[in-house]
Amino acid sequence: MALPPKVQLRFSEKLGLNLVLLQIPFLLLYTLLVSRWSKNNKGKSTNRLLFDRTVRFVLENLSVRQLPAASPTSEETYLKWMSKQKLKPVIDKLKLDASLMWVGKEGMNYAMIYCHGGGYIGPLSDFQIEFWHRLQVSLQSQEAGVQLGVAVLDYSLYPASFPTQLHQLISAITQIISSGLPPSHIFLAGDSAGANIILQLIGHLLHPSSQITEHVELSQGGQGEFGFAGICLISPWVLSNTESKSERINDVFDLLPTKCLTNWKNVYMASVLDPSDQFLVQPNDAMDGWFKNIQGICSSVMITAGGREVLHDSVVKLYENMVLHHPQATLYVQDTGLHCDAMFDIAAKSKNPHPMEQRVFQWFHANILKKKLGGD
Repeated sequence: MALPPKVQLRFSEKLGLNLVLLQIPFLLLYTLLVSRWSKNNKGKSTNRLLFDRTVRFVLENLSVRQLPAASPTSEETYLKWMSKQKLKPVIDKLKLDASLMWVGKEGMNYAMIYCHGGGYIGPLSDFQIEFWHRLQVSLQSQEAGVQLGVAVLDYSLYPASFPTQLHQLISAITQIISSGLPPSHIFLAGDSAGANIILQLIGHLLHPSSQITEHVELSQGGQGEFGFAGICLISPWVLSNTESKSERINDVFDLLPTKCLTNWKNVYMASVLDPSDQFLVQPNDAMDGWFKNIQGICSSVMITAGGREVLHDSVVKLYENMVLHHPQATLYVQDTGLHCDAMFDIAAKSKNPHPMEQRVFQWFHANILKKKLGGD
């Protein structure tokens, strides 16, 4: 499969991008003087208010071609973050121009493959790495003998299309398993579009796509276990064709505008040419029983959502469809939370521990502890 060339902005697009960025200081001043008093912003710290307003403004005013150019690449962000932390970068190249960017690979006995969000358009951000690094440090400080390697999947963004990202995730899984780590010691985690890639994998394992020739072996070589250690989906994006109530009423609260989601969905779904593959990307639109036999794929699933995010209703529906076939699927909804709220709290330099961050950490800790007590 040949990948499309990287986007090269035209002069007019570069000019438009710079004009948007030049407006941000004035936007922030207006936010401090006026918007901070809005009832929709009640309870937000100043840092978080400014961050949310900036993100929404950028997303609303930049095209799918301009957005990637407004940020460094995922690899550049990873290397800069690792340097700041004084950690040695380790990058494993995969097929199809993808790679695994490791935080703490040496000596690991558990691994977590992380697929970052960004609408299949935006690259990795440093606060996303920071979120999972905190988890890594927390687990290793609480559980003696646990060495969790965090592997950030640097997958292809726009104009790369379906099923490129699914191919790349399968390549990452295969490489880690071939290194000697069994699936029962591998977690999969993703937020937003990154969570959608994992949902594509689940759908493919349950309903194989003819476009995917690679095989993922989930047996444990006679060890009695089957499937991944767990799957964590933070504010998963299911690209549903049906507009939900939360997409309408929460649009005034969320930093992720509904119109952007609709635009990004249309761009990505244009590449899903085979009707039989549609439900891999849009599992909420699938037939009843789509997740039947999911217990053979993973031992536990955690799904999170914000009560005030536009994706709230679709995330709840995803959980309801999944828990019918997996009793160890759990859902945590933060009443006033926004899209990927805990991660964006880190980006805004919030000082207090985020409740969703704590819940995710507790879920990972419980799954690791269960495996240790079970002698795995």
